[in-house]
Amino acid sequence: MVLGEIDSAMHKSVVPGAEYNLLNFCPDHWVINGRTFPASIAPDDDSSQPYGSAIRCRLGQRVLLRILNAGFQAHTLALGALTGRVIAEDAYPLKIGSSDATYEKTAVTVGPGQSLDLFVTPPYPGEFYIYDREYRHLVNDNQFPGGMMTKITVTP
Repeated sequence: MVLGEIDSAMHKSVVPGAEYNLLNFCPDHWVINGRTFPASIAPDDDSSQPYGSAIRCRLGQRVLLRILNAGFQAHTLALGALTGRVIAEDAYPLKIGSSDATYEKTAVTVGPGQSLDLFVTPPYPGEFYIYDREYRHLVNDNQFPGGMMTKITVTP
């Protein structure tokens, strides 16, 4: 899952080649894999952002979430009533030989340029939403619901 933000003013200045002062960066869309919710849970397609971020698994199946923050802001992702075990930070494994520094979390904070790998094993069927706990990041241009959210669908 690649996290990021979009500043519409910056985006609109690219096409005509206008200058944009990065100190004025003020995002109004927050994305996972280049898509905002609800497009983030739509099936993959042939659009400019072809890959969604919805996850489907079976009950008891271990799921690897590799999260990379390609944006300018830190994001804390809640795991929707699931607990994950963080196994790597910035591609560095936290368990080497008998040394085990892995840890469990129900939400993880990923700073700009940082990556985390974690395993989630859903204990029961259902839909579990993964979302940015900063509620203003759950909008698209101030319209709710939207922003940085996706879901894990667990089937029996």
